[in-house]
Amino acid sequence: MEFVLVLLVLLLSSYCEFTDAECLEISPARVVVKHGDPASANCTPDRPQRMGWEATDGGVSLSDTELPFMLWTVNRLTEWLIKPVCFTDGGKCQKTLNITVYKLPTKVSMSGLPDQMFEGRQYEFKCHVQEVAPVNSLYVSFYKASTYLIKTEIGSHPPQIMNTTKEPTSGEYTLQFTPSRGDHEAQLWCSARLELGEEGPQPSPKKESEHLTLNVLYKPNISVTPEGSSEIKEGDNLSLRCQAEGNPTPSYRWVVPQAGPTSITRAEGSVVNVTHIARSQAGNYTCIATNEVGNSTWTVDVKVTELPTKVSMSGLPDQMVEGRQYEFKCHVQEVAPVNSLYVSFYKASANLIKTEIGSHPPQIMNTTNEPTSGEYTLQFTPSRGDHGAQLWCSARLELGKRGPQPSSKKESEHLTLKVLYKPNISVTPEGSSEIKEGDNLSLRCQAEGNPTPSYRWVVPQAGPTSITRAEGSVVNVTHIARSQAGNYTCIATNEVGNSTWTVDVKVTVTYLHIIVGLVFAGVVILTMFFGSFYLYNYKHNRTGSYQLKNMLPRQRQKKPFEP
Repeated sequence: MEFVLVLLVLLLSSYCEFTDAECLEISPARVVVKHGDPASANCTPDRPQRMGWEATDGGVSLSDTELPFMLWTVNRLTEWLIKPVCFTDGGKCQKTLNITVYKLPTKVSMSGLPDQMFEGRQYEFKCHVQEVAPVNSLYVSFYKASTYLIKTEIGSHPPQIMNTTKEPTSGEYTLQFTPSRGDHEAQLWCSARLELGEEGPQPSPKKESEHLTLNVLYKPNISVTPEGSSEIKEGDNLSLRCQAEGNPTPSYRWVVPQAGPTSITRAEGSVVNVTHIARSQAGNYTCIATNEVGNSTWTVDVKVTELPTKVSMSGLPDQMVEGRQYEFKCHVQEVAPVNSLYVSFYKASANLIKTEIGSHPPQIMNTTNEPTSGEYTLQFTPSRGDHGAQLWCSARLELGKRGPQPSSKKESEHLTLKVLYKPNISVTPEGSSEIKEGDNLSLRCQAEGNPTPSYRWVVPQAGPTSITRAEGSVVNVTHIARSQAGNYTCIATNEVGNSTWTVDVKVTVTYLHIIVGLVFAGVVILTMFFGSFYLYNYKHNRTGSYQLKNMLPRQRQKKPFEP
């Protein structure tokens, strides 16, 4: 029996839904209206019928005639719980208008903000929202804007969906907030926003509290120049700045080593200055920045350095020979600290091109802070290109980024190298040379050496008609003969050694002038032969072909007249 009743209820429900969907249509399907504003909706049946609107405000009684539609309208809607229903004659079809009446809060305000807050502590703020409806569409958010006006949502409360109260209600919404130093002078506020869906106003209506400015107290935070450690030469002036950011503004105090006999230390606020610093003033310089929230300290380790009293070189002879090895020494006197000392040897060619040719890195394990002296060696083998170059050594203190820039250094005197080297021959021509017999030969032997070399030539014996002259680096042979073919050797010599150069001279003989003479003589002989032959034939033909004839003119003879 119970099953049958349930089935009947389901059928009836389905029928009602079917008849509602088929019989009536309300437009718009959902109405969102601000409290006190006009509202309206149109009810349309599937065919003209007698119909009406049942409502606590704006209701319309059943019409006397069949109508194609009926309008429900209210000039000023003030009912919170209104549910207008469109119906037909006999209640066969009816449909309820989905209507939402909303109201922005009367007031939105914040409480719990003290005059000043401390960095790192937690505070609770409250946002008071008064008389808002409907509460199940209310979003409450907390916002913060930095001094750069960058807005950030820092907390929110979503709608109370289960609260179906239609009438205006009030409520409090909390925020747990822990300020940082970056929040000082930022602004804080809360916002009540009604999210009423697509049918509601766009953008969503909202109301904000006043914007409150935060006053955050925080202890000093020191930013220093320089950081960590600092190195300075003895006698120079030291200046350290301790810059602290805090609220309230901090005060400063310095703890420094005792002043030297000739130096003056002045600590004025965040800056300490030491004039003509002494080695005894090396050590920790501590800045203390204080305000009512707390204090911060910063310590820099100041190292007082001293350049060498003198840097010099020894072991350089008046002259050196190419290819031999020599040992030079760089003497560095009274330098500190030795674990930051670089010793380098440099060479500058005659073209002033500087090259590092040797170095000694710092003695890292030597922690002596007092000035010390030392010797540093260089093994050097000169070449001919080093003649006239300059050589020196340099003592350089590499004191890091916080030390003097560029690094402090001191150099020895620049010594000029004198390098002796044997001659090196460059010749013209090279290897071998060919020349015609009777021509003139000239050979040049050019040698570079230190000292300047002298020259000697070894040449084949001169011919009967030729002359050989060897003058320094040049040898000349006039009208060279075939007997003078062979090796011509140049020997360049100085006190370091000698070099030789040999060229193989080949003397060639040409028969072209004899051939030309023979050809010319043959042409002359042939010409004379053919000329004589022609004259002979000409005379012979002329005497054999001619005969004497009567040279007198022939007289015409008259014939007798014949009748």
